[in-house]
Amino acid sequence: MKLRRVALIVPINNNFEVILQRRKGFIEKQTDKDYGFFGGGLEEGESVKEALKREVMEELTLDINNIKSLKFFKTFKYYNEEKDMEIELNVFLCEIDDVSQMDVKEGKPATLKIEEAYELNISQMDKKVLKEIYNHIK
Repeated sequence: MKLRRVALIVPINNNFEVILQRRKGFIEKQTDKDYGFFGGGLEEGESVKEALKREVMEELTLDINNIKSLKFFKTFKYYNEEKDMEIELNVFLCEIDDVSQMDVKEGKPATLKIEEAYELNISQMDKKVLKEIYNHIK
């Protein structure tokens, strides 16, 4: 079975707000989901931290070394039946204030209450991640 490893950054704050990537109509690749997290898959020979650094620079034009609140949150694994592959999501959190200077190059940022984000067209796994983040900050 194939394994796809992914590094994601989720800006949050204590008001239970999160910044998601608005995708539909704002990114070039085909997607059936309107929203998701910023980040992406690891390239050959890349560590999770290296992938996060590259993806954050590509999508948000930020250097992760300047995101003071950046911290590893959790790894989630699930099986994608449609693609017959295991997906490993490595989720990092940071404070929304620490990404206020971002210049988004892929998608469009959307700041939402976590409860509102549950109602959006996002993947079931993203909803699970949001629920765990919500429980972590409450």
